[in-house]
Amino acid sequence: MLENVVAGFIGAALALLLRWAFEKATHLEASRKLAGLCVLHLEQIKHDLLHHIPRTDGHARFGETQYHEVAVGFFLYDLITANLEKFPSVRSLDRTMTFFHHYKVNMNTVRARLDTLVTGATATLTNGTFDNLIDYLDGALSELREMRDIGPVKGLWRVAKASVT
Repeated sequence: MLENVVAGFIGAALALLLRWAFEKATHLEASRKLAGLCVLHLEQIKHDLLHHIPRTDGHARFGETQYHEVAVGFFLYDLITANLEKFPSVRSLDRTMTFFHHYKVNMNTVRARLDTLVTGATATLTNGTFDNLIDYLDGALSELREMRDIGPVKGLWRVAKASVT
């Protein structure tokens, strides 16, 4: 009789563990897809920043076209923050959120400067500020690539650790 009760508890615990693992695996796959989408867009933003923004006299120069080429980051920020539950934890996005903080501040600065200029003029960021933005972008890309490329076993282990802490 006692063996049947113990076997029942073990079976129930195993069923709950399997259910939890399936739910977390589904969750992990969603976060991997979202991270992959963000990586694609951030790589394009990085390309546009490095290849379409002229840098002269110690400044990166943004015209209307250049601004709009890199302004898609606002949509990515909204996408990530609207789907935070898909990530293992908010801490798993530290470098990504740091990038978006600096990105939004700098792009809003560029937008405000463009709005006050005459048609055809350019707004600038110093090369130091621009280089820092690229460094933050590299950090976000590294973080999101790691999430995108994580395997199922390692991913479930991270999710389990994040659930406990």
